[in-house]
Amino acid sequence: MNASIRYILSTNLCRVLLLQLLLIGFASGQTLTTRIRSMSIEEGLSSHNISSVTQDQIGYLWVGTDDGLNRFDGTKFKVYRNDPGDSLTISDTRITTIYATRFNGFPELWVGTRNGLNRLDLQTGKFRTFFHDPAVANSLSNPVITSISSDNDGALWVGTENGINMLSPENRQAGAFFRFLHAKQGEEPTNKNFIRRVISAPKAGKENQIWIGTRDGLRSVRYSDETSHSFQQFDFSKYGSTANENDIRGLYVKRQKNGVFIYAGSEAGRLFKINVFDPQSAAQKIWEFDSFIRSIYVDDYRRVWVATYGAGLFRFLENENSLSDVTSFEGHPELKNNLSNSHTSDIFVDNAGVLWVATDNGLNSVLEPVQGFSVLTHIPGEVNSLVGSGIRSVYEDSYGILWVGTVSSGLTRLDRKADDYQHFFNNPDDPNSLRVNSIASIYE
Repeated sequence: MNASIRYILSTNLCRVLLLQLLLIGFASGQTLTTRIRSMSIEEGLSSHNISSVTQDQIGYLWVGTDDGLNRFDGTKFKVYRNDPGDSLTISDTRITTIYATRFNGFPELWVGTRNGLNRLDLQTGKFRTFFHDPAVANSLSNPVITSISSDNDGALWVGTENGINMLSPENRQAGAFFRFLHAKQGEEPTNKNFIRRVISAPKAGKENQIWIGTRDGLRSVRYSDETSHSFQQFDFSKYGSTANENDIRGLYVKRQKNGVFIYAGSEAGRLFKINVFDPQSAAQKIWEFDSFIRSIYVDDYRRVWVATYGAGLFRFLENENSLSDVTSFEGHPELKNNLSNSHTSDIFVDNAGVLWVATDNGLNSVLEPVQGFSVLTHIPGEVNSLVGSGIRSVYEDSYGILWVGTVSSGLTRLDRKADDYQHFFNNPDDPNSLRVNSIASIYE
């Protein structure tokens, strides 16, 4: 058998084994326990105050803080800060939001700050910056970036504290933005211009659509180009009497068996669900909290995760007409297996299925197995876990030993009967160590 055929077979086997590992598991019937680990300054984060978290297309985890952008490779953090004397560094150290995407086949990372937008070249580590300039009409409408998303045609949408901006694929090189403002020229900005969150939804026919949460309601925008678009406004003030009823900060889009839905959360603590392709139907209020809603995630098992600012993290099971099996995770940093803080601001699920929770007191990883399933993953600080996140290859040898290769952290050997983990990675001082930490394929 020649080398190319062996490579194809081993690669396909890796994919099959990985699918079995994640979806079928090897220890059904075991007691399933939620495992929570926390990371903060002691583990290398630049700050304990976390604003956002995401994973790029390569596999790195990115964490935004009030004192720099952090890249986590599964073992250690690398910090990016603004250097006033270097125009190729990030525009500001105060990170507000992070967005990972792919453009023309290449992975890219966009970073919002309190002073401008940044595109990070993942190969060179250099930043291209975009600023607000009152004298330039096609610059950003405001310096403070609040949210970033992209549509199905590759246009980038950037929310700010005064308006939303669109950067089309044709105008990327020039950095020319098209502004959308609720107030007319010369009028005072309104709360409708203060963008909290922007997300893209599947196309409606030939039209793209984005959903925008603002300080004064939720809007859906359908468009085919810069000049042809339609708006629909959702007003939630009828659900209560507080000033925060229409302040929509949490948004998430999810395709389900019976349609595509937007989950929207308000600063008043109310959680709504809206049919994307039937926006004329009334918004359904599905839960109410005693704290602000900051972020939402819905997994493939109809579990709804809600990050609140003050009451911690909540998980529900969504049934036909209600939510059930409510579980809450509060901040008790002095106790093992608890969140580090109840002031949660962002939720993200990585490629390995680990839920990451940003708080005002560090970053938390939450491993929540599903009954009948078993998951292997990297747990920071836990020796008996994979050597890193970002799984690239998996192989089971003739002795039943499982080998797991990662994108950039090395190789793990797992004897499942003995529950024994061994890690292998590059050590420049050891000629007998791995030559590289990126394991593309494994073969016996």
